[in-house]
Amino acid sequence: MGARSNVCVKSKKCFDHEIYLYSHWDGSDLAVTLKEALKRGKDRWEDPSYLTRIIFSEMIKNDVDGLTGYGISNHLLDNEYNILYVDTDSQTINVGYKSFSFEEFIDLDSRTLVRLM
Repeated sequence: MGARSNVCVKSKKCFDHEIYLYSHWDGSDLAVTLKEALKRGKDRWEDPSYLTRIIFSEMIKNDVDGLTGYGISNHLLDNEYNILYVDTDSQTINVGYKSFSFEEFIDLDSRTLVRLM
């Protein structure tokens, strides 16, 4: 049981592989978490390695010392919700069949973000 979800960070400029940030419990709330990370990390939007760390830090901020619940991988782990694709090269978020610039994504309200998942 859980609410398994993933953020996939892509950057041809920086990474050889996509980076998957996994959450076992955040499910429909992961888009809201991503929004907060993008807002906080706006000065690092063009720095994929820093932005990836900022996103993951936002994901785990209430469970930094936990031994389960979150992970980092170069491939998709278990998933139940739409994957949030973060393309740092184009500064876009793709989820389902929708695409948003980083600016558009952080302007979305929480209810809209939950519905995306």
